[in-house]
Amino acid sequence: KSGTAFDLSIALAILAAFGEFKGADISNILFIGELSLNGEINHVDGVLSMACLAAKEQIPIIIVPYEDLNEAALVKGVKVYGAKTLKEVSDYILKKGNLHEVIEAVQQLKEEKRDVFDQIIGQKAAKRALMIAAAGGHHLLMIGPPGSGKTMLAKAMRSLLPEMTFDEKLEVSKIYSVAGKLKKGKYLIDERPFIAPHHTASSASLIGGGKYAGPGAVSLASSGVLFLDELPEFKQEVLETLRQPLEEHTVTVSRVNGTYTYPATFQLISAMNPCKCGFYPDREKCSCTDMQVKRYIGRISRPILDRIDMTIEVFPVLPDKKSSKADNDITLAEAIEAVKGARQIQKRRFSGKSIDCNALMENREIKQYCKVNKDGEKLLEIIIKNDGLSTRAYFKLLRLARTIADLDKEELIGKKHISEAYMYRRIISKYWKGDPA
Repeated sequence: KSGTAFDLSIALAILAAFGEFKGADISNILFIGELSLNGEINHVDGVLSMACLAAKEQIPIIIVPYEDLNEAALVKGVKVYGAKTLKEVSDYILKKGNLHEVIEAVQQLKEEKRDVFDQIIGQKAAKRALMIAAAGGHHLLMIGPPGSGKTMLAKAMRSLLPEMTFDEKLEVSKIYSVAGKLKKGKYLIDERPFIAPHHTASSASLIGGGKYAGPGAVSLASSGVLFLDELPEFKQEVLETLRQPLEEHTVTVSRVNGTYTYPATFQLISAMNPCKCGFYPDREKCSCTDMQVKRYIGRISRPILDRIDMTIEVFPVLPDKKSSKADNDITLAEAIEAVKGARQIQKRRFSGKSIDCNALMENREIKQYCKVNKDGEKLLEIIIKNDGLSTRAYFKLLRLARTIADLDKEELIGKKHISEAYMYRRIISKYWKGDPA
């Protein structure tokens, strides 16, 4: 066995083998729990995942530690009981006593929302990019000097994302249950996660690891935001481990005692300075050479950059513009409404499919749903001729243009949608070439 969750079932199997439960049928009950030396049943991680599996396998009854009763009760289709001691379970099997049940409905405790979108002064272009990223589920990279507001913009993303469905809440809660990160009294994750690992994080903490390969940051961020600040400062081998989850939306971790697969359907929001000192191309402040700038940008490999849908530049707001309303005319309410409308279009488009947003489209869906008008096709031909886009980059461009068209409520992708999508794809190339003008 691995772990202590099997303690209760092993103890009961031994008692049954010695004839303690003659005439009782316990074959249709799932027993979960750690036993202490005095017979008390203690909490174990992952109860929610085990309860979900029991429901899937049509096991009618689950007995869990009393402490985990409300967590297991989130699962529909099974009868859940809580037990404090081995004797309580034994008495229940012999019909000499009852176990604990959930009397009140499980509370879905909501975290206090910290909406910072409307607190951001100016940054109209950055807000527009956030809105597009949220509308289509696209990965985003922000480039700008220190103090330009990149971290605040990243935190604002969670406010724009649509409300979680119950299935999403359950899926995320299962991950947190396995990781032992469910807070006491909060058994259902109700808000989209925002996970921000430090740039010194190891591959194991990002992807998952440990003796039994528990979930890492990419899984804890499922259905939410994974924010990687100071992206080039992460070790290159750590960043390269993002390839699989960014492409396949799952992560597989192998250990000697087994292979573990966890969900990793996160939205990547990353940020970086344009150079080591942070002030390029401002030559009055930046002391880096062009070669040093290119080397700094080059810490992020092309395969990783190719998996990021959008890149934007973020500049500090000038003091005389901090009170200007002209540059701050996208409100949170307006952005949420626009994102909601675009997501509803995608929900209808992908009805009956396993995807729910444009960023998850495979090549087959792109060919089916990304129809371009004549002016748009002409612009695409020019872009392909001049830039020589890779196949992956071409499809990323179409996905992004599809989202921009959805925000405009237009069925065909037009020239303006292609143009804006291309702008977000092209910015990083300027820095790679050392020409961010």
